Formats: sequence, structure tokens, C-alpha cells
Amino acid sequence: MALDRAVPVLIAILVTTVVAMTLAARSGVMVVSWAAAAVAAIALLLFGILLNRPLWKLEPARITPEAAPVAARRNAVLLALAYAWGATALLVVYPLSGLRWYHWNQYGGAMAIVALALAAYGDALRQRSSTFRTGPRQLAMLRLTVVHAMAIIGGLGWLMLSGKLASMRDDWVANQIFLAGGVALAGLSIMAAISQNRIGGKISGS
Repeated sequence: MALDRAVPVLIAILVTTVVAMTLAARSGVMVVSWAAAAVAAIALLLFGILLNRPLWKLEPARITPEAAPVAARRNAVLLALAYAWGATALLVVYPLSGLRWYHWNQYGGAMAIVALALAAYGDALRQRSSTFRTGPRQLAMLRLTVVHAMAIIGGLGWLMLSGKLASMRDDWVANQIFLAGGVALAGLSIMAAISQNRIGGKISGS
């Protein structure tokens, strides 16, 4: 599946889940909100597999220096969409649902900034003259991706052990977003690392 065809479909799915979560939060129907958040995470992971699997199946002889930037751009866009979903959900659900949680704008704003940074990185990879396409930069981003995955997994562990997922306070929507978004980000980061490691040998000398 081509990235340019996948993105509009994925965005439509993610927007739909935010609408569903907003309506569910207004009605206080937690199970519907949980289901919508789960759909968002599953969609992100499914599209991650669809976009990365062709790269995993490439035979060594077919791996060119262009493969690494292509893989990096695909995964940067997916990660940007995951962060953008989390930001949008927080920045839409809380103002429109009547729930009160004083950190929704802080976390939503932070996620939006990360999403924009990842989108800018993905756009830079389209330019053949970009330094982000070089072997050393790709290796550095691979390491950063691994660290990112570890940090997200650690955050998910803390979230589950903290008991916040059972909270009946108004932060319950945020916890759903953090869990679903965290699972998606961890999975996408692992896929990105696998793709970059799979084709990295070809670019290491570039």
C-alpha cells in the first residue's frame, strides 16, 4: 500500500474515533469510548503492518540506498498521525464533553508539537538533498526510535500499574487516550526499528 493512499483513509478512521469518543464522553458511556480508542490503536497498527511488511520482505539484492529514507518517511508519518490523534482527542473531547481535567490542554499541546516535528521530519525525507537521508542520520534516528519505544513501554507499564485505568474521575478519557495511543506508538516504533534495521546494512556506508 502506498503511503499517499493510506494516509487519507487512516485520517478518516482516526477522526471518526475522536467523534465517537466525544459523543461517548458527553453521555458518560465509557465502554463506547474504550471501543473507539481501541479502534484507533488497531487502525494505526494495521496500517503500520501494511506499510512496513513490503520492506521486511525485500530481498537483499533489491535493497537500494533509497529504501531507508522511504521506510523512515512512512514510519515518521504514522507516528505523527498517532501523536496527532492523541492531541486531537484531548483537545476536542474535553472542551466538548463537559468533563473537567486540568491537564488536557498541556498534554494535548505537547502531543501536537511532537506530531508537527515528526511530520516535518517526514517531509524532509522527501527531499533528496536532506541530511536526514544520510546513513549516519538514519542510524541516529534508528537509535532514537528504539529509545522512544522503550520510553513508551515504560510509560504504559506505569499507567497499568498505577490503577489509573480504573479511575472514575474525569481523567478517564485521558487514560484511555494514553493507553491506546501508547500501544500504537510502541508498536509503530518497534515496526520502524525492524524496518530500519532490516535495510540499514545497505545504507550504513552511504
